[in-house]
Amino acid sequence: MEAGDLVEIRNDDVFNMYGENNEGSFTAIAYVTEDPPQGQIVPEGTAFTYWLYPGQVANDIAPAYLDPANPNPSYKLAAGKVVRLGESELKEEMSFQARNIAPE
Repeated sequence: MEAGDLVEIRNDDVFNMYGENNEGSFTAIAYVTEDPPQGQIVPEGTAFTYWLYPGQVANDIAPAYLDPANPNPSYKLAAGKVVRLGESELKEEMSFQARNIAPE
């Protein structure tokens, strides 16, 4: 896999708020880097995406377990399998330059 590839992130075992297990997935364009931002070490096989709002498509793979002490779904944490779908048609139009702009 390389930067600019179209990928699908899928989870075949997503626990929903009704106690059922469903499948979930979303597509994205991969940004692969050897230079993690601000010196953060991201283990191989780990991906990051924005999970900021409950309506984000990335939450389609996150379980909706409600914690009894804080009745909110546990967005922002999920397991998924990254599957390469092919090269994105936008690969030549996007910039994949390093985004590590923090001072050293």
